[in-house]
Amino acid sequence: MNARLEEIKQKLGLKALDHVGIAVDDVEKSAEAFKAFWPSDPEMVDFSERGMQMAVFGVSGVRLELIQGDEGTPINKYVANKGGGLHHLAFRVEDVVVEAAKARELGIRTLTEAPQAGIHDTRVMFLHPKDTGGVLIELVQSNHESDTKAEGE
Repeated sequence: MNARLEEIKQKLGLKALDHVGIAVDDVEKSAEAFKAFWPSDPEMVDFSERGMQMAVFGVSGVRLELIQGDEGTPINKYVANKGGGLHHLAFRVEDVVVEAAKARELGIRTLTEAPQAGIHDTRVMFLHPKDTGGVLIELVQSNHESDTKAEGE
């Protein structure tokens, strides 16, 4: 691993993978297809305040979020431009503001200056994909203590 990547790894307090976000054009149709590969039915989430509908599958402490965006939302634009697929990787952090500040100190841009509300009572911030190897990274802070522990803690 090069020195820059090692510095990022050491300084950012990423606790565990929280979820994988997949952009889809039809959340219900995609959820039906994914049921064949997942051990449980999804939780359907209407996140209308952010213009999204989701099907959330969970297993072993990690979630898979199928995300459909309303017209004009970043998710909708992503699907229109790329046809859907992997949208982001999300990592649990203790404090999203602290970790975003550390990222900025390392030269990694954030897409917003302040955290946004996420589903399941979380606070989230995104790291710019041009600074993270082409993958959009989401930092997720849970407001439930039991959710903030990494696997095995």
